[in-house]
Amino acid sequence: MRSPVQHVRLLSAVLCLASSAGAQAVPTATATPTPFQPLRSLPLIDGQLDYALNASEIIQTGYGANSNLYYSTNLSGDVIYNTKNAARPFSAVYAGGVLISNQSSESTTFFQSLTLAQGFNTRGWSFEASDSVSYLPSSPTVGLSGVPGTGDLGSQPVSTGDEPAQDVLATDSSRVSNSVSGQVSRHLDANTSLSGTGSYGILRFLGGYGLDSTQIVAGASLTHQFDARDSGTLSANYSVFSFPGSSSFISKGLTAGFSRRLTRNLTADASAGPLWVSSSASLAIPSRLDVSADAGIAYARNATTLSVHFTRGVNGGSGAQPGALSTGVQAVYGRNFGRGWALGLSQTYFHNSGLSQGGAAINDNPLLSPYFSSGTISSEYSGVQLSRRFTDTLSGFVSYTAQDQSLSNAPGLNSAALSGLSNAFGIGVSFSPRATRLGQF
Repeated sequence: MRSPVQHVRLLSAVLCLASSAGAQAVPTATATPTPFQPLRSLPLIDGQLDYALNASEIIQTGYGANSNLYYSTNLSGDVIYNTKNAARPFSAVYAGGVLISNQSSESTTFFQSLTLAQGFNTRGWSFEASDSVSYLPSSPTVGLSGVPGTGDLGSQPVSTGDEPAQDVLATDSSRVSNSVSGQVSRHLDANTSLSGTGSYGILRFLGGYGLDSTQIVAGASLTHQFDARDSGTLSANYSVFSFPGSSSFISKGLTAGFSRRLTRNLTADASAGPLWVSSSASLAIPSRLDVSADAGIAYARNATTLSVHFTRGVNGGSGAQPGALSTGVQAVYGRNFGRGWALGLSQTYFHNSGLSQGGAAINDNPLLSPYFSSGTISSEYSGVQLSRRFTDTLSGFVSYTAQDQSLSNAPGLNSAALSGLSNAFGIGVSFSPRATRLGQF
């Protein structure tokens, strides 16, 4: 893990990027834009770069482990880069590495994730394009990379806001997730703006058992700033989720939201509204009316950061179900204390209820029939990491992650969802220099 001071700086930077991407807002900066230089052929890259290199030993017990005990060596790193250009803000977050098995019966696995966001701001208009892609050996859980024991626990996972859900701990097999999104915003006056968003996402399982899915999301929202602290938003969303065999379902929603800066260091937001679900196979996924909701708080002051997020809505089923109604809570906490000590905590809970009710449309499809019909899946993963700074650039860490999942109304053993408790212990070192300002070519 990076040194404690750098840990909180990195966490704050990632929280800022995740918040801006999740809200589909164009990042802003306070620095004065660099004057245009027409004779320069190389790009301006003035910005701040943070990075860390991690090495650790990981012991895992429970499901997904060979003979209930699995040893591996982790070599990984993460990078965060933010430009200082207010007119063309750019952000990049990368986390990746390799898990080298210490057992001859197990293979070496890689994990990679990258999020890029580019904004363009003109008078009255704002544009943003983002892309988030990951290659993981199992469902993401804690930390920036989503892999327990790698040294980045306490960092908020980055999301573009419309990535295919992986709320369920699915069978350990390599999978690719990718989401491309765009947004355009128009300021109608000093306090009111209108925006439109769109995204395309895929979740593909490259080996083993898992249900591939594709999703297309479109939306529009109207935002008004009431005063320096308060703002409100009205939104409409339309989503299409599809699976192998031409099965698909549609969700449509309307939400009203409110955001308030409670103090200089604390902000809160909440939104809710009706949600309609319909399907091309009504016998399998009947139409229904439900409620979607989203709420969160974020706190940052000196050496402490905290975020808590609640969400409720439909998704593609996380590779274990052909569509699900998901309710989840996630909390991430980071704090420096004492002389060179840092603590990172993460707690996540999801409850997924299958949208399908069985029927011929599911049972007669060999690609869909092995999965849950009307089952529910409850997933919980908790993590803690303690790090100690040895020098300005070198620190050590120990971590523990517990992953627990229970299934209800499972039709058989062919489900992609895991069941039971798994534990992961990690101990390692992290090299992280001070943040670097890149200047310009």
